[in-house]
Amino acid sequence: MLRQLAKASLPLSSTAGFHRSSAVPKSLEHEFYLTLSQDISKELKHRGMLDTKTRRIVITGVGTISPLGTDTKEVFDKAMQGETGVRPVVVEDDDDDDDNNIAYQKYGIHYCSDVPFHWKQDCDSLCGGLERAKSPAVRFAEYATLKSLLQADWNPTGDYDKFRTGVCIGNSMVDLDYIAKSHSLVTSGKGKKVSPYFVPRILCNMASGFVAIRHGFRGPNHTASTACSTGAHSIGDAFFFIKSGQADVMVAGGTDTCINALSLVGFNRLRALSTKFVDDPRRASRPFDKDRDGFVMAEGAAVLVLEELQHALKRGANIYCEVIGYGASCDADHITAAKPDGAGALLAVMRAFSNANVMEDIDDELWLVNAHATSTPLGDVAEMNAVRGCLGLIESHQDFWNVRIPHNGPYVTAHKSNLGHMIGAAGAIESSLAAISLQTGQIPGILNLDEPEEGIGKGVQLVRESIYESEKKRDTRRLVLKNSFGFGGTNVSLLFAEYIPGSKLSAK
Repeated sequence: MLRQLAKASLPLSSTAGFHRSSAVPKSLEHEFYLTLSQDISKELKHRGMLDTKTRRIVITGVGTISPLGTDTKEVFDKAMQGETGVRPVVVEDDDDDDDNNIAYQKYGIHYCSDVPFHWKQDCDSLCGGLERAKSPAVRFAEYATLKSLLQADWNPTGDYDKFRTGVCIGNSMVDLDYIAKSHSLVTSGKGKKVSPYFVPRILCNMASGFVAIRHGFRGPNHTASTACSTGAHSIGDAFFFIKSGQADVMVAGGTDTCINALSLVGFNRLRALSTKFVDDPRRASRPFDKDRDGFVMAEGAAVLVLEELQHALKRGANIYCEVIGYGASCDADHITAAKPDGAGALLAVMRAFSNANVMEDIDDELWLVNAHATSTPLGDVAEMNAVRGCLGLIESHQDFWNVRIPHNGPYVTAHKSNLGHMIGAAGAIESSLAAISLQTGQIPGILNLDEPEEGIGKGVQLVRESIYESEKKRDTRRLVLKNSFGFGGTNVSLLFAEYIPGSKLSAK
């Protein structure tokens, strides 16, 4: 099925290059503008009938390519079982293997969490065409999109459906290896060997562009590039595109391929990477643990299909959960370090709660915090300060926030313990796993949390062993708070809710 969708969705223009004839027969030109005019008129009429305050957005598809697998449910199950993608760093698919490995050894880069080579090969076989114009991150994004669209059963053929489907896939870091090699050609007098596709290949918005071109999606086309919060920002922006009536379906997520010598050495020079678990790399990523010493670099992509609820119900789509809130802020304090008191992050969290919908027939409960938790000494503390600040505000103003807090506090989990830090894709894949948690009632435990730092788990329940709650009877709607933070002090929080069929929005 995946290969059929890949073949069916590949337009001629994506394999024929960028040069095309400008001569269009007058009859076709007239037909095109007539159809376009009709589509625009239909959309304006549709949008004029919308009440944007009551539009609800759900997740109907999740797709990924990651260190733990290329099926999101498989990744989730492996996380439930305590598996990890972290392993000794080895370059398997590059012509400069020896040079990169020498650099890794010389500069103390010993482990990472990369996508296994055979999965990369499968990705390349499905997402071929214009290889010289596509960075590895773009190919990852195309692959994850195919997976998510197949899951969502969304492969529109009509013009209007494509008109109402948009793309918002973020990319944090460009292809540094490719830039370095191209620069070397220029400085060595071989500039004519620089690819004519050099410029489009290094642009961060090309993942969104290629996905839209491949599938013919003509809705909003947007890219967030906000360091480690890229994937979450992309989902939040897509949420607003649907909420405002500009689209009915958005393909949203993030992609990054940062495992190369220049990137890893750069992050190591920042002292951001874990370095002290050379003898057992599987223990290196350990959010909230007292022995954490930095994050483990990872790569991959995750793409979700967001959809307006009535649109999804009308076509009988499988619904994972609702997206009900989105908040963003900035620390305005430091270019790489989190503000220790978590004040900037708290602002994003409360903004997510402030625009969340409330149901008339069931109360909400903050069930789980899906933490950013990179396993850095300062970042994990700052995030938990923000979470405790959020809990305090909600509990002291219950009549305003309308959210219950469990007696022992919400659960807290952190998927980077299994996956490493996928940078621009981190918020997206962690949101995908949060969606599955809401659908199943299961929560993967935090790997390597042998001894939490003193005080870091105060007021919450750090999930050290995977939790199975699918059969538990409740009188509340579960909520999941998903946080992502990035260099430059950028913060983003997403609020997901369990989808309860037949539930209605409150008039509040």
